[in-house]
Amino acid sequence: MLAPIVIYFALFFVLPVARLLLLSVWDSGPTIAPFLEIFGHKEYLGIILTTAKLSVGVTALTLLLGFPVAIYLARLSGWALALGMFLVVFPLLTSVLVRSFAWMTILGRQGVINEMLIVLGLTAQPLKLLYNQFGIYVGMVHVLLPIAVVTMYGVVKGIDTHILKAAAVLGAPPVQVFLRVFLPLSAPGITAAGLLVFIASASAYITPVLLGGSGHTMIAALIGDQIQETLNWPLGAAMSVILLVVSMLAFTYYFRFTQGAGAPLSGA
Repeated sequence: MLAPIVIYFALFFVLPVARLLLLSVWDSGPTIAPFLEIFGHKEYLGIILTTAKLSVGVTALTLLLGFPVAIYLARLSGWALALGMFLVVFPLLTSVLVRSFAWMTILGRQGVINEMLIVLGLTAQPLKLLYNQFGIYVGMVHVLLPIAVVTMYGVVKGIDTHILKAAAVLGAPPVQVFLRVFLPLSAPGITAAGLLVFIASASAYITPVLLGGSGHTMIAALIGDQIQETLNWPLGAAMSVILLVVSMLAFTYYFRFTQGAGAPLSGA
C-alpha cells in the first residue's frame, strides 16, 4: 500500500535534494568551498539576514491579520460561512505573478493609492510605496494570508465552546478567557500557519523581485541569479541547501511544539 507513496517521495523529493546536496559538496572531489564563499561574503550574508528578517516580519503580520479572520469564520455557518471561505480562498485562484503585477499598479507613483492621497490633499508628492520593504510586505502578506487563515480556521473551529463558557462561569473575565484558554487551544493552528507562511516567505521569488526591486534581494532571487545568470551551480546549490536546512529546522521546532502541546499536525 505504501509503495506508490515511497516511490513518489523518492522520485520527486529525495533524488532532487540528493542531487542538490551533491552539487554543493562535490567538485572533482569533496569540497566545502561554496559554503565558505557564502559565509565569507558580506553581501551574501546580508541577503540571508534580509531574507530572515522579512520572513519573520511577514509571518508576524500575516498571523496578526489572519487570526481575527479565522475566529470570525469559525462563528459563521451555512451560506455565510461558504461565502466567507470563498472570499478568503478566491485570491488563490489567481497566480502570484498576476497579483504581484496588480500591486505594482496600485502602489506605483501613478498608482491608485498615490493618486487618491494627492486628490485628497494628504500629500503633495507621490509616496514611495514600491521597490522597498513596504512593497514586499504588502505583496507577500496578501499572497500568504489565505493560507494562514484556512490553516488557523481548522483549529479554531474545533475548539469546544463549552470550555470557554466554563471558564467564564468560573469568573474569568473575557480577556483572561481569551489569553489563558482560547489562545493556548489555538496555538497548534497558529504555529502551523506560521510555519507554512515562514517557509513560503523565505523561499519567495516572484513577489520580492517585482515589488522589492534590486535593492531588496532575497535568497531565492540570489539562487536564481547564480544558476541562471552566472551558471555557478555549486554556489546556487549551497544556498539552496542553507534554505532547506532553515526549513527543516522550522519543521523540527513545529513538531516539538505540537508534541509538547499534545496536538496532532492537523490541530484537530
